[in-house]
Amino acid sequence: MRLRLHSRHLASGPGRIAGTTVAAGSPVVRRVRLFDLSTGRLVRETWSAATGVWQFDGLALAREFFVVAHDHIGLRDAVIHDRIRAGVPS
Repeated sequence: MRLRLHSRHLASGPGRIAGTTVAAGSPVVRRVRLFDLSTGRLVRETWSAATGVWQFDGLALAREFFVVAHDHIGLRDAVIHDRIRAGVPS
């Protein structure tokens, strides 16, 4: 799994956004990108694990984000989740 940090300002804090990529009820590997909602700036990207699990840590709690998961194989359209706020991991 790889992460690229594009903006320290947007990605500094105790927050986490996490999820699972699933297609037809089964976990899948996908490229997952995190964007700042207000600016559209790419904040981070990663690949989900074979279990479909992905997460972004160290995010600002006061910002809203959107997440895009791309099918690198090209069989399905991208999936977007909008207006996400980071939570504090328990």
